[in-house]
Amino acid sequence: MIVVLDTNIWVSAIIWGGIPDQIVSLKQLGQIEIASSQKMLNELERTFNKKKIQPKLAAIICNKTPKTCNLDPSQ
Repeated sequence: MIVVLDTNIWVSAIIWGGIPDQIVSLKQLGQIEIASSQKMLNELERTFNKKKIQPKLAAIICNKTPKTCNLDPSQ
């Protein structure tokens, strides 16, 4: 099955988990294919670059790689 995930699903899957994350996991299990377009990828990039999303993404990265994480750009 081929599915299209909108930006809200990607953001929810990456930041909050839950059912959107389960949908993305289906791709990793080979149970679905995810289709996209350049326009959708551009929207996703703009969304992840928003100031209100950046701290959430940084926190996720730090939780996965705490030894190499530095959230203070002055250091």
